[in-house]
Amino acid sequence: MTSLPVCYVINTHVHPDHMLGNAAFDDEQTIFIGHEKMPNAMASRLAHYQRQFSEILGSAYNGTEFIGPDQLVTTSEPTTLDLGNRSLLLTAYTTAHTDHDLTVLDQKTNTLWTGDLLFRERIPALDGSINGWIAILEKFQQQSFHAIIPGHGPAAIGAESAVWQPILTYLKTVRTDIREIIQDMGTIDQATETVAPNACSNWQLFQHYHRRNVTAAFVELEWE
Repeated sequence: MTSLPVCYVINTHVHPDHMLGNAAFDDEQTIFIGHEKMPNAMASRLAHYQRQFSEILGSAYNGTEFIGPDQLVTTSEPTTLDLGNRSLLLTAYTTAHTDHDLTVLDQKTNTLWTGDLLFRERIPALDGSINGWIAILEKFQQQSFHAIIPGHGPAAIGAESAVWQPILTYLKTVRTDIREIIQDMGTIDQATETVAPNACSNWQLFQHYHRRNVTAAFVELEWE
């Protein structure tokens, strides 16, 4: 919280809980920053979001604004924002949680904002590539950070590599179980009923997102 002007608003991806607050900071001096694929991701989801949230929120939806990025970060080259007494390293990734994930590393304090590349306590939601997501998480696991701020769940201060293990275990279990079903010529319906049955006790909102995760992963893995 600050009384000073906000110079930058960084969106880690286009999901509404990470982007619809942009309007609160819309001002002449504010630069909105996102992944190079974020404009296309926003355009492809816009009609669905407008319909969905107008139905859910009713009159409270009136005046909602969808504000896209002014500045893009490419997967080929990270962007550094010089804030004077600290610098922020913005890194864009290939397809993982989504096809337009972005992280922010405060290099002064070695604090990493992961966006939804990391979920803690709340079940992950797959909107990209399960293979890509696992690969990126394994790379994070080999790095050291003073603090990690996930997209969902509590921050991890003085975190070790173990902070990544629960989400990796879940995603790898889903992948292994689906591959076995595909190898046995099983169906996607079979997968949604049987994959990772013991994971439900580990994650909040499991019943709302697990079947969707299995469906998305199955569609990707059956074409390996």
